[in-house]
Amino acid sequence: MRPHVVERDISFGIDQIGGISEATVKLVRGTLQIIDEHCQGNAFLLLVTLSILPFLLKTLIGRHFGAWMRLPDEDIHEVYFYPPTRMEPFQRLVVPRPGFLEGVRAITARHGVPLVFDEIVTGFRFAYGGAQEYYGVVPDVVALGKVVGGGFPLSAVAGQRDIMRHLAPDLDGTPEFVAQAGTLNGNPIAAAAGLAPLAELRKPGAYARLFATGTRLKDGLAAAARSAGLAAQVAGEPPVFEIFFTDRPITDYRSSLTADRDLHAAFTRAMLERGVVKAAGKFYVSLAHGADDVDRTIEIFAAALKAAAEATP
Repeated sequence: MRPHVVERDISFGIDQIGGISEATVKLVRGTLQIIDEHCQGNAFLLLVTLSILPFLLKTLIGRHFGAWMRLPDEDIHEVYFYPPTRMEPFQRLVVPRPGFLEGVRAITARHGVPLVFDEIVTGFRFAYGGAQEYYGVVPDVVALGKVVGGGFPLSAVAGQRDIMRHLAPDLDGTPEFVAQAGTLNGNPIAAAAGLAPLAELRKPGAYARLFATGTRLKDGLAAAARSAGLAAQVAGEPPVFEIFFTDRPITDYRSSLTADRDLHAAFTRAMLERGVVKAAGKFYVSLAHGADDVDRTIEIFAAALKAAAEATP
């Protein structure tokens, strides 16, 4: 008798880095939406749909954890397939609630489900050890990009030794081997570009300065919004943050949807017109920003907020 294979895929995301949505547990015969009573009103924000090199990660972890099980003897009627749980530990601007990441780590470890952190944004930005160092939760595998390449196309996958060993060339020709190849693998220009910022970040006091700069900017933006009489929340961590024009605290994706997007777009345009370039959806802080840059930016916050409020009905 062939076993009946049941796929249980816990999904915690949508189709792009930074996208977040309520969790769903997809069963072969239907979809069960998980309600988040155990997360204090916050839906599980784990991302399953994204990581760099998805085929590599899926194959590598599948081989190690037996996610693709060989069919057992005929007495077994069901074989369960548990794919890796992939997530951004910091959902861009949604700071994880105390105990959330620790709970995810405990649950995945208890059930033998590999935990993959997407640290494309947070890697080397929150700490030299990334969000896993900053929040104190270590996954089984981590995907890195952006900072690690110093602005050049470079990505990396790191993980527990017993997982990463499957990439070892001396296993080639055995069922344990996972092939990984790419046109830009080991590109010397990208590698050199990545080593340069990492050397700067290793210098004593680098992260203290980065967080101090981000904290001044973040607090200055919040104070400017209050002075302008605008309902606003400045969410995120000092190295990465954004303003949301809403009176609701930003604790999850749903609360972010209450923000006034027209006012936000007007604010971003007003900042650009006054010489401050920011991403459409967030502020990134850099070690290149000095005290004078911060002072000038805080002054521009007030003017840009005033202009945005006047331009928005």
